[in-house]
Amino acid sequence: TKPAGSLYFGYEVRQPVPARHAMRQLVLPRYRRIPGLAVVDEGPAAELLQAVAHKQPAQGPGGQFSIDSARLRLHYPLKNQAVAEEMSCLTEYTRLGAQGMFGGAGSVFWNVSYLTSFRALPQRLESYADLYRAIFSSFKFNSAWTALVQQVTQGLTSNTIQHIHQIGAISRQIS
Repeated sequence: TKPAGSLYFGYEVRQPVPARHAMRQLVLPRYRRIPGLAVVDEGPAAELLQAVAHKQPAQGPGGQFSIDSARLRLHYPLKNQAVAEEMSCLTEYTRLGAQGMFGGAGSVFWNVSYLTSFRALPQRLESYADLYRAIFSSFKFNSAWTALVQQVTQGLTSNTIQHIHQIGAISRQIS
């Protein structure tokens, strides 16, 4: 119901896109506005996806959760020197739906998460990949903070589902 670019609960409204498109359309223009930047390779971020797959939320009533990944290899000049960078991210999608008088109604909440990168001289990037993966896999979540974020997210999701169900009930009464 909100136009693209507007804010909803403090988040920017956008149509959902695959992770690869989110990287190219949102991340690079905002965080890597570098003249001479070239995407030289791209694909799924399988290792990142595997590392966080066990953290997926449980499927809620009336909702579906899905996840996508992307990895971009970039080359660009930085301070008169060529560098290579590997960026990875996930896009997480939660779809909520309900039946209304005029058919199905629903919302999709999505976000770019686990945005990570590492860079080095082009000839050294691969040799640092294992170190980067070790660093990434060693971080730990603050469980109290994570629980609070999940509680707030579930509350917002529950309120949205309840609102959708109320709209459906009103629609059925009118019909």
